[in-house]
Amino acid sequence: MDPRVRKLAKLLVQYSLKLKKGDMFKIQGETAALPLMKALYEQAIDVGARPYLSIRDTETEEYFFRQASDDQLKFVSPLLKLEIDRIEAHATIWGSQNTRYLAGVDSKRQAMQQKAMRPLVQKRFKRMGDGSYKWVGTQFPTYADAQEADMSED
Repeated sequence: MDPRVRKLAKLLVQYSLKLKKGDMFKIQGETAALPLMKALYEQAIDVGARPYLSIRDTETEEYFFRQASDDQLKFVSPLLKLEIDRIEAHATIWGSQNTRYLAGVDSKRQAMQQKAMRPLVQKRFKRMGDGSYKWVGTQFPTYADAQEADMSED
C-alpha cells in the first residue's frame, strides 16, 4: 500500500475523527477510492472501532436513476434510518472513474430522491451539530478527477 495513503488514513482516523474503541464507523466511496477505503478500515480496526464499507457503483446508480419508478425513487430504506441513528462516525471518500456519470439523467428524478432523503440528511446534520456524529470527507486522486482539473495523469 502506498505509504501516503496509509498516512492519510491514520490522520483521518486519529485526528479528524478521533475514532475510539467501539465506534461504529461507515466508510463510503466509489470503487476508484478503494485503496484509501481499505486503509481507513485497517486504521479503524487498529483503534478498536467497528468499521464497515459502503461501496458505491456508478453504473448501478445511473441505472437506478434512469429506470426506477417514482415509488422507488421516493423509498427511504429503514436500514439507512437505523444507520443515521446508530453510527458514531462517517468518512466519505470522493474519487471517481467517471465524474459525469449522471450527466444524461433527468435532474428532476435525482431531486425526487433527494427530497425523500431530506429528513435523514437533516437528522445527520443535527447529530453532527451536537457532536454525536463525526464526519469527514476527502478526495482520493483518480485519473478522471485529474482530467476534470485539466491535469495530466502524472
